[in-house]
Amino acid sequence: NQVLALKGDALHSYMNKNPKLEKQIAEAHYDRLAKQFGDNPQKIGYAWLNGIAGTHKALKENRPFNKHYYVKKILQAYAKHEKPIK
Repeated sequence: NQVLALKGDALHSYMNKNPKLEKQIAEAHYDRLAKQFGDNPQKIGYAWLNGIAGTHKALKENRPFNKHYYVKKILQAYAKHEKPIK
């Protein structure tokens, strides 16, 4: 796919012209993270910014995900929409 070869401004421009692509990429990324971490918004949120390997490393080091700034935002969104957190 030629899109994968785009960089910088060309990629930015292409993404702006194809807004559905951003949603598809985000959904695919979420699905990959959910496959790794189940339905756990704390782990998925942490992995969204730190990657799968970084999240596994943090789990091994017993880092408290609920203190991470991005995870806090996700937990607030879940609370706002009253989704149960596992």
